[in-house]
Amino acid sequence: MFNNLRTALRQKGISVRQYAEILGIGEKTAQNKLTGRTDFTYPEFRKTCTLLYEYNADYLFQKSTKAVYTMLFFAVTNHKQNHFVNG
Repeated sequence: MFNNLRTALRQKGISVRQYAEILGIGEKTAQNKLTGRTDFTYPEFRKTCTLLYEYNADYLFQKSTKAVYTMLFFAVTNHKQNHFVNG
């Protein structure tokens, strides 16, 4: 979901595993954060901004358009299904 963040990490030669170590979290947790399954904490956000100081925070944490559309699609689909079942 955070494609710009992933790209910036790659450009600096930082793997997800190394990024996880920097944040003080597990590799799977870092992967979940990068895909948007888990939210970043404020300290993780600050560490990321410090690590990738060359980039604007808005740029790094911008969600990809495709991911946003996918989330909206599932939200609407689930709402319609719940309405049908409960309505």
